Amino acid sequence: MVATDDDAEWIEILRVHDRFEAESAVGFLEEHEVPVRMSGGATSALPTISLTDCRILVRRQDAGRAEQVLSAMREGRADMHPFRDAPPEPYEVPTARRKAPFAVILALLVPIGGGHFYARHGAAGTILAAGILGGFLGARFGVQGLLWASALLVLLDAASSPLAVRRANRGSIPSEGRQRVWALAAVVAAYAVAIGLQR
Repeated sequence: MVATDDDAEWIEILRVHDRFEAESAVGFLEEHEVPVRMSGGATSALPTISLTDCRILVRRQDAGRAEQVLSAMREGRADMHPFRDAPPEPYEVPTARRKAPFAVILALLVPIGGGHFYARHGAAGTILAAGILGGFLGARFGVQGLLWASALLVLLDAASSPLAVRRANRGSIPSEGRQRVWALAAVVAAYAVAIGLQR
């Protein structure tokens, strides 16, 4: 058979021994508008062994683009098109948005930092909870004025949790270190006010 000019333009870009893998590669190339041919097929190496030798061919001028397509397929980026003119926009997993009124309600109904826990400010919520419980325990053991500290911290949780909700919805939650510093300062201030009132 005499090779034609058209045949001379096609070069082998991939050779596989799995018919399914070959068909997947061909389909992926076609899906991304790369002209492709497949040659070869099942051959009998031994009476009991059948091998598949499939060759994937593309036009010489499309070889670079075809390599990019196959590379994307191998790397598990089958839904991406890095070789096209407009790259896809990055996909961001949606997150459930918090509601500020719920934060306030939780701060009052669950008076152990509930507002900040709801707003995903766990470090601040933990410090506030410790301060609130400490005030209750102090009052239990005779220092009645510490109840004021607990009450102030509950009110502070309710008042500041809407701001924490807004930060959480923007995806700009402060680091745990910053949360702890703020919450500790709030606890110290509340206890100072409570002790001052007791005097």
